[in-house]
Amino acid sequence: MDNKEKLSIVLPVHNEAGSLEELLSKLQEVLGGLGNPYEIIFVDDGSTDGSFEVLRKLHTSHPSLKVIRFKKNCGETAALDAGFKKAR
Repeated sequence: MDNKEKLSIVLPVHNEAGSLEELLSKLQEVLGGLGNPYEIIFVDDGSTDGSFEVLRKLHTSHPSLKVIRFKKNCGETAALDAGFKKAR
């Protein structure tokens, strides 16, 4: 039986298009080194800078990545709540 803790990383995003690829890369590097199963959930909180398009592209190459999109900015609390509800 595997006793390793499963990790859920929930990240609210608002107008972060320029840093998302590097953030995901660094997260995968660190989380992969822990040896625990994990999931990464990005919640786009109504970004207007193309963040959702970047996340959609990242999801194409990393199908386990979860992406939630808000059409308008609802705030960090709402974004975290949506991510926590999606977490396994």
